Order: sequence, then C-alpha cells, then structure tokens
Amino acid sequence: MNHALWSEPYFDEGGGQVIMATYSVPFNKIAGDQRFFQGIVTADVFLSWLKEIVSAVKIFQSGYAFLISQNGVFITIPAKRWSCAKACSAWPRPEGIRV
Repeated sequence: MNHALWSEPYFDEGGGQVIMATYSVPFNKIAGDQRFFQGIVTADVFLSWLKEIVSAVKIFQSGYAFLISQNGVFITIPAKRWSCAKACSAWPRPEGIRV
C-alpha cells in the first residue's frame, strides 16, 4: 500500500451502533533516497454527517438524494431498510457505469 485508502462503509456493532468508514495511510522512514515502510495509521470516521448533508438535498416535491460507495453499498438513503445494503442488484446500471 503506497497511498491512502478509504474502506467500504460498515455498521460498527461494538463501537456505537453507527455507520463508519476507516481511513488508512501508510507511513515511511526516509533514509537518503530510500523509503522504508514503517506502518499504517488508521482513523475510524462516523458517516452520520454525510447523512445530514445528503438529506438536506431536496429534489422537487418527492425526490431525494442518496450516496453509494464505489462497490455499490448505500452510505446514506432516507429509507432505513436500504442503509448499508448492496445497491448493485437493486437497479440495473447503464453499461460502462461502475458502481
């Protein structure tokens, strides 16, 4: 791992019953012109703030916004039954669109 990564969102049952994602960043020791891998720093991030932002988006009278991860997991959506569910099988995608 040579760069920072976000995990897929997940439901943290043991740490607060919330939707979270983990941000991981490698760190290296530099000696001369070489880098030596030393470890990874991670931070768990609550995603509730995203729900507030996305929920504030109003689309005409009855529409709503939602957010899906790159692997097709609902991150925020008004209907609770869809939260953190796979979206890939819920709707057909136009060809060439990667979810």
